[in-house]
Amino acid sequence: MNEINLCFLTDKGYVKQTCIAITSAIENKKTNSFYNIYIICNDVSEENIEIIKKLEKKGTSIQIIETENANEFIDLEIDDIPATYTAIYKFNIPKILFDKEKVIYLDGDIIVNDDLTELFNYDIGNNYVGAVIDTSGLAKSTYRLFIKNDIFYFNSGVMIMNLKKMREDKIPEKLIEYRINGYNEFMDQDALNYVLNGNICRLPFKYNTQLMISFVTNDFSKIKKYCKLDYDINCFDDMINRSTILHFSGKTKPWKHCNGYGHDCWIFYYYKSPYKNNMINRDLNLRRKKRNLKSNIESKFKNYRRYKFYKSLAKKYDKKN
Repeated sequence: MNEINLCFLTDKGYVKQTCIAITSAIENKKTNSFYNIYIICNDVSEENIEIIKKLEKKGTSIQIIETENANEFIDLEIDDIPATYTAIYKFNIPKILFDKEKVIYLDGDIIVNDDLTELFNYDIGNNYVGAVIDTSGLAKSTYRLFIKNDIFYFNSGVMIMNLKKMREDKIPEKLIEYRINGYNEFMDQDALNYVLNGNICRLPFKYNTQLMISFVTNDFSKIKKYCKLDYDINCFDDMINRSTILHFSGKTKPWKHCNGYGHDCWIFYYYKSPYKNNMINRDLNLRRKKRNLKSNIESKFKNYRRYKFYKSLAKKYDKKN
């Protein structure tokens, strides 16, 4: 029996999505795999906790872990991003799962398409995490910087976490210190990339196929080079069909919008989940805010700050090597 540890974070705004993600993982589990599923909950009702517990079946164990200080990170909330301060509890996973050496962490906006034994057994060496490169480096403003400097800025929605090493090196404390005092455009991802820089194992893109990529570029030769794919692609479906984990990164979410890549896959597991009778209202397209002069200027400054941050990551990595 292959025993695999999985960890999710959720709050009252993401409990339905997390439940559907777990449903997809269990549906694709092989009979010789046993999933220990740990769900760290922040401000989740007893009713929803009971619904999640009903997912437990043969070959799985579900443990609900409620956060002790529910509003511990509320002052670190960032406006206008698709994540709440609950995401910062990722930093404390090594301490919360104090008796575990390794875990696969998964965001709630994912769908698992295959058994996770291969991912759990992936050799990440003595690194803190194994993760997949983030698609943000494919943007026109940053692509050359990433390729030229071989920058590896990872997406924190899927991670193999070396909990034992993270505890030994007091990484949770270092992450929280950086999150309070450092540069952060995202709830947890910038802190993880800055603190863990140089101690990250790069995972194949199939383990975190970020569907935000379709909004960044449609240059498939560029995508193949950047993501280091070992196969040719002619459309986004080529990546989706090969994915172990689909990640609905960005603002286009399948529970809000109808026509995004991979959204039919999410709907399939939605109807297999305990929430299948809960109505969802979806728009045909993502409604984009019209930018005025002020927001255009703010956007340019934000892009400039991101560029400087990525350059600082490159310098930090060079010093370690």
